[in-house]
Amino acid sequence: MGLLALAFLLRVVMLGAESLWFDEAYSVAFSSADLSLLNFLRPGGFAFTDKNVYHVILHFWLALGRTEFVIRLLSVLFGVATVAAIIALARRLFGWRAATWAGALIAVSPFHIWYSREARMYVLAGLFAWLAVWALVEALSANRARWAWAVYAICAALGLYTHSFAAFVVVAVNVWAVLAFIADSQKRRLLIPWAVANAAIVALAIPWIIGITQQQGQGWWVWIEQKYGAPGLSQLLHLPVDFALGTIRPGSDWLVWIPFAAFAAAFAWGLVPPRREGERGWWQSGGSEWACSVILVAVPLLTVFVLAQFRPMFVPRYMVPFVPAFALVAGRGLGRIRRSAPRWGLAAIYLAGVAIALALVYLFPHKEDWRGAAAFLTRQAQPGAVIFLVDEDIRVPLEFYYHQPAELHPVWRGHTSDQDLLPKVEPVVERAEDFWLVSSHTSSDALEQFLLRYADVVESAEFRDIEVLRFHTRGGSK
Repeated sequence: MGLLALAFLLRVVMLGAESLWFDEAYSVAFSSADLSLLNFLRPGGFAFTDKNVYHVILHFWLALGRTEFVIRLLSVLFGVATVAAIIALARRLFGWRAATWAGALIAVSPFHIWYSREARMYVLAGLFAWLAVWALVEALSANRARWAWAVYAICAALGLYTHSFAAFVVVAVNVWAVLAFIADSQKRRLLIPWAVANAAIVALAIPWIIGITQQQGQGWWVWIEQKYGAPGLSQLLHLPVDFALGTIRPGSDWLVWIPFAAFAAAFAWGLVPPRREGERGWWQSGGSEWACSVILVAVPLLTVFVLAQFRPMFVPRYMVPFVPAFALVAGRGLGRIRRSAPRWGLAAIYLAGVAIALALVYLFPHKEDWRGAAAFLTRQAQPGAVIFLVDEDIRVPLEFYYHQPAELHPVWRGHTSDQDLLPKVEPVVERAEDFWLVSSHTSSDALEQFLLRYADVVESAEFRDIEVLRFHTRGGSK
């Protein structure tokens, strides 16, 4: 309970200090819609089903309130539940001491904390994935655990409908299950329930498969290719650093690499396979549990890395369902250190780095300040003001905070030519003496330059990745 309390505290500190950023506002917008739009079926065919479970849960959660704290608290609870799932899994695999360390590592991971503080679906997808892993390991380890097959199938399916990358964790644990059937003849009597459970997952996943296929046909991955491209080896190797110390790190190398070296030492010791004991085979002497943890680290990451060479998908936040495996292996490593001095020494060095990383998260703003931008517009703009938006998608986060009557004119960032902009802009500026431009999520200044033909900038303000400009017309002349 102490680790869960720590995990909750680290995730809830200053939870509502910053405004919702772009993606979080979209989570609220989707979840606020008519619930029928979030269902798996729509008139005319299957709707895209990825993320549906999170949005449905958030739909009902919003009845508790719509403050940043309340909205994000849902993800905090999912993050804390993930810590509990990792403790349960590590206890089944390696015993209580390794489980305690694994739980501690995921509890304090700045990477996991960050995404447990966002109103997004990634931590929930990880929770379902690791509950599925725990249930399958339980089903293959305990003769009385028939209930575990149902838990495994349900959680695996729910993971798919929360975020697609949960599938890679489920695939990984099934790779281990196949090895278990090969290496341990006593496990083969469980082949039928294992096959039935996986068949149930496939049946439940049919709408998800159709939805993913439709998404692929719509070119949804294009933005990932533009922003991230195909990953190199450096991106793959940096993911353990991200898990250990987060993506917001101090500028001094020694403040990063010394704490990470301590974590890496524990992780490397956790990767060392066990020895064969007496007459027992290696698999029965701890090899099965060791193989499970290593496969859960390697298979999801390497699979996505290879696939991303052909279809870009290596996005750090998509890896949130994978990273608890780092805690599992490093927890085993710390648990295997028999002497307390080196064990606690490594932990102290690592935790010092974690403390610095978390201080950077808590004490400095990082998210887009839509709350500040909306407050500025509320003070400065007249009711019914004309406001241009670029990119057009930023209408959602702005409207979450800006509640004054306004005439909003979203413009896609890809509209850069006179042919695109003239019909959208000229009819508006010819009848408005003053108007505003809000820009975010774009590097294009085409609309701003076009507006300067008609008016001068008389006021400006910036709010962390958001720019607000006020224009005053020059009599309508170009």
